[in-house]
Amino acid sequence: FIKCGFTSTATVKTYIPIAGSDDLRDDTNPIGDSEKVVMICPFDGSVQTVWARSQAVPGDTTIGFHKIGVDYEVPSATAIGEMTIDMAVDNTSYEFDFTGVSNTFSQGQIIMFSVDPTTQLGDCHFMIVLKFDVST
Repeated sequence: FIKCGFTSTATVKTYIPIAGSDDLRDDTNPIGDSEKVVMICPFDGSVQTVWARSQAVPGDTTIGFHKIGVDYEVPSATAIGEMTIDMAVDNTSYEFDFTGVSNTFSQGQIIMFSVDPTTQLGDCHFMIVLKFDVST
């Protein structure tokens, strides 16, 4: 489980800061800020689901899963897997189920997550659920 939370006034794609970062502000460009938004995968695995909750009503919201192997600091801004849900009610948790889209990663890869709301999120919280194959 990865717990994330921050305040966002952006209405464009931002990158979800990973818990443990020294700076949990929203970021629309991860290049140069990878220490805030990426993590190294310790095992092969997959993204199972992402839960999102917002104090605002962000409307149609897309959560993206991004990954990269070697020779790059951050993954591409284009997600390899994404889910869109209408977050039509504030202070309500929504599940973005990634089991039906491209959701796998390999040991040593860098991964990050993006959120692209129709309107601002305000105070928002995320729970990212990963499944690891600890035999790798």
